[in-house]
Amino acid sequence: MGVGLGVTNQKGKFSLAVDKTNDCLVLEMPYQGRNYLSLLIALPTKDDGLGQLETKLSADILQSWDTGLKSREVIVLLPKFKLETTFQLKEVLKRMGMPDAFDEDRANFEGISGDRELHISAVIHKAFVDVNEEGSEAAAATAVEMRRRWGCAPPSEREKPILFRADKRKKTIRPTCNV
Repeated sequence: MGVGLGVTNQKGKFSLAVDKTNDCLVLEMPYQGRNYLSLLIALPTKDDGLGQLETKLSADILQSWDTGLKSREVIVLLPKFKLETTFQLKEVLKRMGMPDAFDEDRANFEGISGDRELHISAVIHKAFVDVNEEGSEAAAATAVEMRRRWGCAPPSEREKPILFRADKRKKTIRPTCNV
């Protein structure tokens, strides 16, 4: 899901490359608080150039952009946007060669649990990118859900009803849940 939020205007030193072969400008914007990650933006110089650029895009072109980036004083006008997405990775990982990890009879996570009862039931990846007047921010997280072969753990003395409350700091809502 993406949300358009207006235009951002930034003046400063950014890495920029001019790719005449592929008719585009390439801008690198560092992510806030992370000097090891950046957002790479390719702006086609022709109004109808995005489709052509997408079809030509390759690892070699990306590498040439990296080597061609030079720090320059520029004014950057970009649309503000925030993109959020969620990927269910179970089928992708199966096709990539991990089908046994999802099969309750063939999975072997003995090194994690000490027995062979665990298998992966879901892998979910969430990511977002936010471009605004302060720069660019991004985050991602992946969750792996594992289950026992028969769906739940054997009963134990600890499995008794509990009462818990999730509290907001402003104390305006007091949700309570019995389990």
